[in-house]
Amino acid sequence: MTEAAVAVPRQGQEGNRWVNTVPTAEELAAWFEKNVKVEGELPHSDYVGGVVLIPATEKSKTVTGFEGAAPTIAEIENLVLTPYIRVETRLKYFHDLCDQERWQGFIEAAPIEEQDPKLPPGFFYHLVPTGENRGVRYIACSMQVTIYEKGSVQERLTKKGKIRTGTIVRIAPAGTKAVPLVRTGRNGSYSDDNAVMKAETGAIGRALGMAGMLVIPGSGIATAEDVQEARSQEASGPSPDDAKLPEEVGTVAIVSDPASAPDADEQMREEITTILKAMEDDFPETAAEFKAWAKEKGYGALGDIVSPQLRGLHRKATMMFNEAGQKKSADSGAEGDKPKLEE
Repeated sequence: MTEAAVAVPRQGQEGNRWVNTVPTAEELAAWFEKNVKVEGELPHSDYVGGVVLIPATEKSKTVTGFEGAAPTIAEIENLVLTPYIRVETRLKYFHDLCDQERWQGFIEAAPIEEQDPKLPPGFFYHLVPTGENRGVRYIACSMQVTIYEKGSVQERLTKKGKIRTGTIVRIAPAGTKAVPLVRTGRNGSYSDDNAVMKAETGAIGRALGMAGMLVIPGSGIATAEDVQEARSQEASGPSPDDAKLPEEVGTVAIVSDPASAPDADEQMREEITTILKAMEDDFPETAAEFKAWAKEKGYGALGDIVSPQLRGLHRKATMMFNEAGQKKSADSGAEGDKPKLEE
């Protein structure tokens, strides 16, 4: 006897992430207070606003029914929301904690074995080989957090530079961020004018994470900016430089393979489809507005759109879904905004 194949939908909180649902502001705040360590008397409420829910699609196998005693198994897609913290929120927490504990904290360039005199302290170039005599050039930055007891710090200048002494409370490993100098866009390759700032900001956020500042279970030391940058890089893929690589490449960096761009586009299409389905179910008027906007902008079938136009479509869908959710919360009298999907 064959039973009807009915899939049991996954929905709700699973560990430190949410599947096929967006938590309310109250649910997110309760989870944050329970799972994220905040030292001393600092209130969780000062930092929960820096939590960003970043969506991704995840395929999983589920039993949809039975044929006799044998289960019928199908692969389905789910929208998974994972929380990450923003760099500026970690930075605020770091300063608040130092003030509370009467510490003196420093976020500064980590020592580089061969510092390029043309680059600021802590910065270095990194080349990743992609083929014979070809590679991708990155600008990287390493930062480090050191905390002393307040009033114990003494600094003096020597021929080798500045030397600092004091009673150390905490010293953390360095955090490093690498950003490609050349990207691929609608009109071909272009240099990223903000690469140095991105590397510095990312290194600061990761250094604070290495020091234990607002580390979210499930996302580790990664920040929301880290994940956004990685997804953008996967979608477009960095452009290879023509310069010959040196014999020694140096520190290993984790980078995306340019060949993965089609897979990234496919994943983005799946996410847009999932968000649009949720929009049609919960906010049909917003879904109609989104479709009208896409038609006016000249977007064709979703399967024919590629990056970077696909990223623009994804951002618009996420933004409209967020705004509709916020309006619904306001209309129902909920306190505060619903947590946002990352645009």
